[in-house]
Amino acid sequence: MAQGFLKIQLYVGDFTFHGEITTVLVKKNGEILHTLQTDENGKTEVLTLVCPDVTADSPSSGSTLFRTYDIEVPAAHGFMCVKICGVQIFDGLTTVANIRLEPYVEGSPDTIDITIPEEHGVDIDRDNGAPEIYESEEILPVWEPAKVPSWITDPPPPPPITSLPTPERVLPDPSVSNVPLANEVVIPEFITVHLGLPNNTSARNVRVAFMDYIINVCCSEIYPTWHRNAIEANVHAQVSFALNRLFTHWYRSQGRNFDI
Repeated sequence: MAQGFLKIQLYVGDFTFHGEITTVLVKKNGEILHTLQTDENGKTEVLTLVCPDVTADSPSSGSTLFRTYDIEVPAAHGFMCVKICGVQIFDGLTTVANIRLEPYVEGSPDTIDITIPEEHGVDIDRDNGAPEIYESEEILPVWEPAKVPSWITDPPPPPPITSLPTPERVLPDPSVSNVPLANEVVIPEFITVHLGLPNNTSARNVRVAFMDYIINVCCSEIYPTWHRNAIEANVHAQVSFALNRLFTHWYRSQGRNFDI
């Protein structure tokens, strides 16, 4: 067996948790393996945990690449208890668990239960029954091959070259040059995410930092054991897809109140 590492950071909203020392439990099969204490910034020490040994002959994906542990932050200081099941630890890598604490409200549940699925997006057999969370309602049309027009296969001769006037170039007004144009793509600071299928009106919407969203998608879809170029290519695809849905108003143009 090899060793991986776990680092835990507590947050309140978008800010790191400051103040009282908080207890954090790391468990396996219900048994407490480690009892940690946060520092004044809500951070624990880096913990070393046992995990499978990854070699050159190991598969590129699958649950044999990692070992799962559970994290529990007991209720304290007016916050709810948080239980996270299935935190994945990889050989030689550091898993960072950013845990957001929620204030306890009388009459509401006192525990937040989060389960991380072992299957990454790349493992899902979408043709033979994917879990509901990965199903998509965006059904794109399948186009039949079109006949190639004769003007493409046998184009007419090009017209004679003539002298054309150069069109006048209109420069933007410098006073408003700092305002993004409608067709200008910029990385947003936040994005509104719907936690369910598009037509599931009971699912919550959350507004999260765009970079946090991409990090979570990446961790859910691919493996940190992949080649760096493969990871970067997937991140580019995830960013491009999110920006497409955001800047084309894909969901909001359908009357929905979220971006993705």
